This record gives sequence, structure tokens and C-alpha cells, in this order.
Amino acid sequence: MVSVTRSVISIGFAGLLSCCIGTATAAEKAAYDQARELADKLKAGSKGSAKPAAETASKLPKADPCKLLTDAEVRKVFTDAKPGQRERTREQYGITACLWDYPGGRFAVQLTNAKPGTVDNEIRGMSLGFVDPLKPAARKAVRYETIRGVGDQAMAIVEPADEKRGILTDSAYLITQRGDQQAMLTSTTLAKRDRAAALKTLEELGKTAVSRL
Repeated sequence: MVSVTRSVISIGFAGLLSCCIGTATAAEKAAYDQARELADKLKAGSKGSAKPAAETASKLPKADPCKLLTDAEVRKVFTDAKPGQRERTREQYGITACLWDYPGGRFAVQLTNAKPGTVDNEIRGMSLGFVDPLKPAARKAVRYETIRGVGDQAMAIVEPADEKRGILTDSAYLITQRGDQQAMLTSTTLAKRDRAAALKTLEELGKTAVSRL
């Protein structure tokens, strides 16, 4: 039950990033609202089997997401970014994150525990949050990039919103793994930049972050 809830919340993470800074599209708001609603229903259905706080905490990743990248490192890419702030609202689902706000956008590093070798499945699952479900070919339009030399495994997506291709929102993610800890890096504005440069940015930030896990 917890793993299902965690997956649902991850899909709505892009909506969380945008909703809180007032730049969310209708699709992003819907994805986040649906994710929260389903997660709350799953949580309500599991009441009575709640785990002690200490046990829940033990299932969180050991690393602090705000220590995987320094504020200065983030500002090299996202000028005038504010200091990173810990985001704890999803820790009950085994997810913790750090958020850096900058003019017009937000960058985030999310951490969770995961079995090794699950990056491919995770990033393909994330695409469900931004492709048009009414266009069967939309998922095939997503370009999944294998990023070598970053952690044990890493993959990235950079797709600008494109109604014709069935891409509903700007999407830029890198998911990487080291041991049993999985990190996701994402930005609300990176997909608007040159795609090759955006992928390189995610690679460099991801390499630095995963080296500190």
C-alpha cells in the first residue's frame, strides 16, 4: 500500500512544484490534485495499521536532500535561487525533498528508497503525469535518455509542452540511483531551454548530487 501511494505522489510532484509558486498549468494542477486525493484515500483505507513515527522515519532515505547540492551550485544554473528548503509533506510515504525557488520557477531534488535497477520503470511511470491519455501515441513520443557515469544508473527526460505530440506540460527530470537510494532532480523551467543543454545540466547536477549519497 505504501509503495503504491508513493508512486502516486511522485507522479503529482510536478504539480506540487508549480502550484506552490503560482505557475501551474491546468494539467499540472489536475495531476497534483488527483495524486493527493488518491493518496489520501489510500492512507485513509490503511488507518488502523499505522506505523509508529520511529518506524516511518527509519524508512526515509538516510541522506538529506538539501545537502546533495549547495545553494551556490544551484545558482550556477538557476540565477537568484533562494536557499534550499526541506519539503516534508510526503515523508509519511517515504519521500523527502529539497526545493529551491528562483524567479519564475522552482528546482527540486527528491529522495526515496528504491530497489536497485528500478530507474527505468520509475522514469517511464513519471511520464504518465504529463502525457495526454487520450493520445495513445503520446507515451511513444517521450524521449528517454540513458545518462552514463551518473550513479549506478541514470535516465533523463526533457520535453517541452507540445499539444500535437501529446506532451501536456514542460517536463525535465533526471532519476538516478546509488545503492538503495534513488534521487530525482526536476525543474519547472528547464524544458524551455535548448534540449541538449538542459540534458547536460541535469547530468552535471545529477553527478554532483549522487556522489553525496
